[in-house]
Amino acid sequence: MGQALRHFLAALGILLLAGCRSADPVESSDLTSRIRAVEANAVAHALPDWSILDTNALDSLAAALGHQPHPCSAQALQTALFPRMAPSDSIHSPGEALRTGRGSCLALTCLVVLLRERCHCGGTDAFVLPGHVAPGWNSIYFETLRQGTPRDSTFYRSHFFLSARPWYGNPHGRTDDILIGLLWHDLGLAFAQQGNCRSASEALSQALKLLPGHPPTLLALSRCEQDPATRLQLEAKALLADPVMR
Repeated sequence: MGQALRHFLAALGILLLAGCRSADPVESSDLTSRIRAVEANAVAHALPDWSILDTNALDSLAAALGHQPHPCSAQALQTALFPRMAPSDSIHSPGEALRTGRGSCLALTCLVVLLRERCHCGGTDAFVLPGHVAPGWNSIYFETLRQGTPRDSTFYRSHFFLSARPWYGNPHGRTDDILIGLLWHDLGLAFAQQGNCRSASEALSQALKLLPGHPPTLLALSRCEQDPATRLQLEAKALLADPVMR
């Protein structure tokens, strides 16, 4: 294990789940199994930058986290945790992020949710935005790619012009379903980049089951569609849900 990864895991262990109500981590959750299933699909197709989440590493980290007495304050996150989470636009797999200490906003959000869950912390939300997702609790969200900068929903609604983007202004279900839907979306994009439109369409269709009407997924699916009429229908649905997306 490299030094950078050890620093990443240590910081994550000390701060992220500090203040958990129980020192005993829970068993592997349904979310863990669902994440691993998506990652297994990617690994079976030899996609780069995907690996199956190591539950032993995750559980060991959670066991250490459960004994930490420190609260998970915004200041602690800003100064000692998120600076050690290196951003990577290419790593969307939580398993690969845990292995390397680098990840996208989705990969790191998944890890935040999993670790808080294992230490019986309060529920964690996921704020879905155009091309972005942020974890949060108690109505405050954290920018995993910007050293844990705390934000509230007002900032996101203004910064991303959500008043003009109808789909993003509504609740989108359980956090688990949101994250799995976004993982299927990113997996579909990875297949599309390899020219595997069949697998891309299957993955994107799975995403839409969990995130109905998700504009980027509709648009990506349209690009895999062979029938011109269906392609135009999908594009129209995407633009109706997010007119800003062009």
